[in-house]
Amino acid sequence: MGRAITIFALLAVVLFGCTKPEAAFTGKWQLDPKTVKSADSKADPVLGTTLGLMVLDFKEDKTFVLSSRNGDQTGTFDVDSGTVTMKITSPAADAPKKPLKGKLTSDGKAMTVTGGDTLLTMKFTKL
Repeated sequence: MGRAITIFALLAVVLFGCTKPEAAFTGKWQLDPKTVKSADSKADPVLGTTLGLMVLDFKEDKTFVLSSRNGDQTGTFDVDSGTVTMKITSPAADAPKKPLKGKLTSDGKAMTVTGGDTLLTMKFTKL
């Protein structure tokens, strides 16, 4: 009996304890343009419309593609304590000096992203 409990406990650790934190972010996320706010925390519908159909695609290899009307930007990301930190690396001329940071909602279906050089705040929904 004790051996069965040990095997069950080991199996539970393998199945549930080995989930990578980035798994919650992996996949495609679409910007809700109505949620774009500028540094002064005011809604910015013009900027939201300009950004339009922005999609973030997080890959399992800890890279991402940010697609928008202006083309694609790529970068790397890391997850720590439920926050994803994104560093845009290409094209280098367009890369902000400050990283973007994303925090999941409690249900994991939406993410609020802040930061970058202009200190924008925007919400993405998982597709």
